[in-house]
Amino acid sequence: MTMKQSAQCASKAIHSTSAIYHIAKATVRHGEQAVVNEMAEMEQAKTNASFCEAVKIAATRYEAIMSLSDKGAEYKAMSERLDRGAEDFQAEQALWA
Repeated sequence: MTMKQSAQCASKAIHSTSAIYHIAKATVRHGEQAVVNEMAEMEQAKTNASFCEAVKIAATRYEAIMSLSDKGAEYKAMSERLDRGAEDFQAEQALWA
């Protein structure tokens, strides 16, 4: 992965983490229904979809975002396994060099 790709990946991760944090925080403060309704209003303003369609889109996005929030530890473990695998591969390559 190039430095540019790494920087782009890091930037996306920061924005994604921020989105998850703010959605989770709003849910704790205002409840799931209020958050989904607000997301639906934003979606409706952006796309001119009917409110019903906007609610469906918002609810789907909300569920996806909250499932990412719940899976943080799982994804961290996956990342650590990949890192260990890369280190093992590099060590093996060094032995053969």
